[in-house]
Amino acid sequence: MMKMRAALAAVVLVLTVAPSIARADGKLLRTPTLIPEKSLPFKFSEEALAHRAAGVAQLKCELSDSGKPHSCKVLSGVAHVKDQELTDFAEGLMFSPAINKDGVAVALTDFRFPVRVVPPSVPSMPNLRF
Repeated sequence: MMKMRAALAAVVLVLTVAPSIARADGKLLRTPTLIPEKSLPFKFSEEALAHRAAGVAQLKCELSDSGKPHSCKVLSGVAHVKDQELTDFAEGLMFSPAINKDGVAVALTDFRFPVRVVPPSVPSMPNLRF
């Protein structure tokens, strides 16, 4: 049962990205967008599973000019989900790069985005008859 729950947990994080970007020049032609197929899934801990952890976390990362997050910090977390779990997840994501007004990919030092954590749904048990 626990293996099944862990497997289900690997695909239940819903990521809503609405980035808030702070740049000195404030001029981006294109903001980063999530590339789900190149991102690693979130894995719930036993504690998060037991408490059916859910909510919205706010994260802040640096974003390389290739779209890879690093040096992530949790600005506001979700109960029963460790900050380290959220930062590990964020650093496993992949975004399209930010493009400046000259069409050049640029790194960002203040890339903020929300992550909505949704607990896994447990498949219903078949009706048992005795």
